[in-house]
Amino acid sequence: MTAIKQIRIRNFTVFEHTDISLSEGINVVIGKNGTGKTQLLKLLYAGTLMPSRGRRLFASCFGLHLGDDNLLRDKAQLYSDIWLDTAEESHEVLTVSHFKTDVRYRFGCSMNLFTTEVPPMVYIPVKDMLTHAKGLLAMADKYQDFPFDQTLLDIIRKANQWKLREVPDLAVKILPHLEQVMEGKVVIENEEFYIKKHDGRLVKFSVEAEGIKKIGLLWQLLMNESITKGSLVLWDEPEANLNPDFFPVL
Repeated sequence: MTAIKQIRIRNFTVFEHTDISLSEGINVVIGKNGTGKTQLLKLLYAGTLMPSRGRRLFASCFGLHLGDDNLLRDKAQLYSDIWLDTAEESHEVLTVSHFKTDVRYRFGCSMNLFTTEVPPMVYIPVKDMLTHAKGLLAMADKYQDFPFDQTLLDIIRKANQWKLREVPDLAVKILPHLEQVMEGKVVIENEEFYIKKHDGRLVKFSVEAEGIKKIGLLWQLLMNESITKGSLVLWDEPEANLNPDFFPVL
């Protein structure tokens, strides 16, 4: 299974010198506010979206993923070069370097990947974005410097993808538990998200409970195979706004 096994961060936002080892299964990052949990997740997300090895990408793209959510704005202006190079033992190292002169900043990080294959990637932000989905992507495509973190737009794009006719194999045993919590299934009508309750009622996301919307998003990502076998899922504060009774389900 493709996974990230080692992260090394140097002089990046709140991280001065950090080495983190990850397992192939579920990894839980716990810490106080301001210790860099979200920054770490977004760094992984932006890093694994880099192009194929040997190609170069200017970090204006990197900045779209990180800069608008107060992650780097106070630390540095992102115009770095990002390289993806091959390391020994068929592992890849993603190296992000930011070099500036005078009053500017420098940061660097690297990630070792198991294989050269980039896994399917989903970043689930704390903020509910499906409530605001209608028209938002069209506005983002139209206006320059649209004031939204790219991760917030990405999750709408992924959730908007069409559902499969049949329940994916991975989701067969999962969806019934989520549907029991939601008392229904997710439907999309005219770019708006609803939960169609078992009794036939259609409840718009904007008036649904925050915890239920979180379960609904997970249901939708499973049904359209945004989350599938081998996916890397980065979920920021999955427990936020969720009734503790639903923790075992999650």
